[in-house]
Amino acid sequence: MRINYYLTAVTALPKSTRWEPLARLALREELYAALRAVVLDVLTERGDEQTPVVSLDRWALANRARLTRAERLLSELPSLTDESVNLATLSVVVRRIRSIIRTPEPQV
Repeated sequence: MRINYYLTAVTALPKSTRWEPLARLALREELYAALRAVVLDVLTERGDEQTPVVSLDRWALANRARLTRAERLLSELPSLTDESVNLATLSVVVRRIRSIIRTPEPQV
C-alpha cells in the first residue's frame, strides 16, 4: 500500500498558514490509523498455526476485489515530485486505503 510513500507526500505538503500543518497532522494520523486497522484486519485472519506470511496471504486473497480497486486508483496518482499531489489528492488516498478494511477500527 506504500504507506511510507504517502507519509512522505503528506510531509511535503505546504505549511505556510495556520491550517495547513493541522491538515497535515490530520492526514498523517488517518494514514497511521488506516495502517493499524489493516494490520488488525490481517491478524483476525490468523489461525492458531499460521505464520504471519500465511495470514497476510489469506487476507489478501479474501480482500482481492477491494485491494484491486484500491491499487487501481492509487496507481493513477501523480508522482511525489508532481505539484498536483495536494491535500485533496492525499485525502482520496486515505479514504481509498480505509475502504479495504473490513473490521471496525478499535475505539481508543
